[in-house]
Amino acid sequence: MKLGNKIRQARKNAGLTQQELADKIGVTQAMVSYYEKDTKKPSVDVITKAASVLNVSLDELVKD
Repeated sequence: MKLGNKIRQARKNAGLTQQELADKIGVTQAMVSYYEKDTKKPSVDVITKAASVLNVSLDELVKD
């Protein structure tokens, strides 16, 4: 599964909207949308924050 799909699934499992996730990790809602569509790749800092907010391990997001 691609990174974007993993972020989307983890966000939905956490019960967050794209805007809520964006607010918590310090990016715009549009950037979360880009990440979920694999149009743009998040920085290491952003993906680390996302993993923490979404209560998943970094490995769960980045490893195949």
